[in-house]
Amino acid sequence: MTAFVLLVFGCAPAIENVEVRVLDDMPTIAEVTWTTAREVTAQVRFGSGSALDRMTPYGAATTEHQALLLGLPATTPASFQVVTADGDESEVHEVETGTLPDDFPSFALDGTDLGQFMVTPVFEPGGFAGVAILDSSGRLVWQHVDERGLFVSRAVLAADGSGVVYNASELAGNDENTQELVWVSWEGTEVRSEVVTLLGHDFVQKADGTLVTLVHEERDTVAGTKLVEIAPDGTQTDTWSAWDCFEPEETSHDEMEMGWTWANALDHDDSTDVYTLSLRNFGSIVSVDGASGACDWALGGLVGTVDIIGDTFEHQHQFARTDETMVVFDNDGEGTRSRVIEYAFDPTTGTAEQVWSYTFPLWNVVLGDVHRLDDGDTLVVWSVHGRVDRITPQGEVAAKLVTEEDMVIGFVALENDLYVPQ
Repeated sequence: MTAFVLLVFGCAPAIENVEVRVLDDMPTIAEVTWTTAREVTAQVRFGSGSALDRMTPYGAATTEHQALLLGLPATTPASFQVVTADGDESEVHEVETGTLPDDFPSFALDGTDLGQFMVTPVFEPGGFAGVAILDSSGRLVWQHVDERGLFVSRAVLAADGSGVVYNASELAGNDENTQELVWVSWEGTEVRSEVVTLLGHDFVQKADGTLVTLVHEERDTVAGTKLVEIAPDGTQTDTWSAWDCFEPEETSHDEMEMGWTWANALDHDDSTDVYTLSLRNFGSIVSVDGASGACDWALGGLVGTVDIIGDTFEHQHQFARTDETMVVFDNDGEGTRSRVIEYAFDPTTGTAEQVWSYTFPLWNVVLGDVHRLDDGDTLVVWSVHGRVDRITPQGEVAAKLVTEEDMVIGFVALENDLYVPQ
């Protein structure tokens, strides 16, 4: 363990006994503790080198304080300063992060930065599985190895700010072996897990910590999809089924032996309580009202209610919707190559017009993710090729992140920082 104990002299009298230690099991994280002579709220400003460009959230009003410095790379000198809400400041102190264990795949970035922190699963079919957090320069700042022998396709920051939650499921999606949602602390310790039978590839998290996940559902030998809600206390509730909107007799296709719907991506809008699902075997992206279960619109494929002007997609995976556009990761529209298609999209008018696309020279086979960045660039995850590209509107690759051969990158969550608002 690398540890530093710092006594503060000559600083504002409200802040005393500032100490810092690097965590034993996650040496990229430093824990800062301090006391104050009176109950106050306080935070820590910190950053790599001499920078103080990041900050922890304000804690509760107390005299005994603690904060974790998240998002620092390994073996990196950093500075930090304690600040109270009423204006007191400690001296600026220094700490250096330690070395991460070498049991995790490496990453390399070529080009400009990725724009944000990236929370991403990494796995090798039949082998390694884990979750990584990378900074915008592609450097590992947190890692966790899962030893269940399954694979991980989605990981997000836990809503309570305590760490990360991810799914451990089976790649084919229909294995009845134990599959779980797993919560891991920032220290790298598993806090809890919840068994979810036939757990699917994606889930979303609501502000209160409730998770809603895709789950495979079988009725009369037909393999469909349902949504299962997992409350913070572990209670599981079925909240929607594909049978609520569709019937196999009316929407059958030529790959029914692979499953009827095969939902592979999920999004949720907290403000409207609307889910958006990618139904891979329908070739459709569907909107589901969380309160009524009604399917309000569908883009593309067997159940499409929105007319597509331009290229359509097939066997799509992740998607990114803004107020005026829908960006889709298309795995089969061209047959042998994967691509990203952007549509000017307004479901109220019933039309989606292609306005942009980018084609990858290889087929992605499964998974695949897409995000539209604030500057107009598009972050694309070519999952089975172990590669993430930042692509400009002109179709240039501004940054390329790669991991080790045979490693698959799962669905990515982008974060401006690693602190969940409390």
